[in-house]
Amino acid sequence: MSTLAPNRPRSRWPKRLLWTAVILLLVLGGPLFYFNHQRRAASRELQDAIDEVDRVDPEWRLEQLESKRRTVPDGKNAVFVIIEAHQALSRNWKRDSFEQEFIETPPPCRLTPDLEKQLRQELTGLSAALEKAHKLVDRPTGCFRIVYSRDWINTTLPHLTKANDIAGMLEWHICLCLHEKQRANALLSLRALVNAARAFGDEPMIMSQITRMGIHGMAVACLERTLAHGLVREDKLVELQISLMDEAAENLFAFGMRGERAGIHFFLTNVESGEVSFADRQPAQRKFSDSVQGFFSANMLKHSHAWLITNMTRLVEADKDKGCAKYAALEQLDSDARNALSVEDNNLGVAQVLYARFVQVAKKEQRTDTLLYCAMAGIAAERFRLKEKRWPHSLQELVEAKLLKEVPEDLMDGQPLRFRRAKDGIVIYSVGLNKDYQGDALDNLANARDERIHIEFRLWDMERRHQPPLPPRPKPKDEPDPDNND
Repeated sequence: MSTLAPNRPRSRWPKRLLWTAVILLLVLGGPLFYFNHQRRAASRELQDAIDEVDRVDPEWRLEQLESKRRTVPDGKNAVFVIIEAHQALSRNWKRDSFEQEFIETPPPCRLTPDLEKQLRQELTGLSAALEKAHKLVDRPTGCFRIVYSRDWINTTLPHLTKANDIAGMLEWHICLCLHEKQRANALLSLRALVNAARAFGDEPMIMSQITRMGIHGMAVACLERTLAHGLVREDKLVELQISLMDEAAENLFAFGMRGERAGIHFFLTNVESGEVSFADRQPAQRKFSDSVQGFFSANMLKHSHAWLITNMTRLVEADKDKGCAKYAALEQLDSDARNALSVEDNNLGVAQVLYARFVQVAKKEQRTDTLLYCAMAGIAAERFRLKEKRWPHSLQELVEAKLLKEVPEDLMDGQPLRFRRAKDGIVIYSVGLNKDYQGDALDNLANARDERIHIEFRLWDMERRHQPPLPPRPKPKDEPDPDNND
């Protein structure tokens, strides 16, 4: 009789381990699969964006932009003059010390005694700097050398302050020379001031081109003031007209916008490779640091990277159009981009930080170029008056006299610039950004202190040039009189 061993229950552990492994695989593998899928999608999106930029603008990367910049021999480079002149400036010198007083001095009026005294004191120690700055007259081109930081954002541009300071010093000198009827010296500083703006050349930085536009505005204001104090020789007027025409033909927004796109691409490429970290960014950018270093950081960076260069390329391409329509297209593209960034989307977190109001720079260029057009037409009108002993009746008459190739466009509305006769001269003007020109209030010189909206260039009749200073502005009733000790 055989004895059978009792049946032992089979262990359930292998099955449990198997199911545990399956569950862990599903729990961990699913997100890993999803993440890798998303990473591949983000990489394809970025590569597609880069391929598109390569197609429409083949040499767009930062190193390519630098290699294609216009080269200027050292002996002709305005940059070295600006640096040399700035070294001769007093360390305590501040170009904006009298900014408000200048604004409140109408172009055809001499300086008040107080302003003349202060200005003379400030310029006394600047003769060496002025002498060096005047060398800019023979240097209408320049090229600053930029040393880019690895994160691009922290690239320093010390030459912007230097150029601005030299421009401010020249502005002061022009005003004092005109007050003293030293028009030849004023004209020398004016020609140097125009070339100070041209020293930036095709620098691929937005801030560089903004600074250049600011100096343009100073130069036009000083030109208007110079013509408001007397005569300028015909050959010098022609030279200034050509210089302004050359500057208006430069596409400053394109220089800056292409540089911004290349810089952001350079920066994000270095972040993605681990060479640069977000941790050192400014507070507004630092809030993304943890996310960037996290699990899905690569996806967010690549999505933002692709979005940024795609939308910045749209701005660059739209900027190739001409005239008023170009600025309307740029504004629409900027509005579309801002609407897209206003939607909650973690993939565009970096884009929300890095995308700036580039359209504001385009608007500044729109205003500046319109002002340059007004000044060019103003010079042509002054040349006409020198020849014909009268003002033209219209801008079209300047075209017929071959002093203008065509009536310049008002970039604010696409129509020709306007022309009107004032009680003491003529005015060439734009309708302005808001299409509500208010410059006629300035026909009364006392309203020069009134901050009206106007983009214009004024020319005064000969008998209304080099007028006495305006009387001091009446003090408000609640403002104490510093001379009254009671």
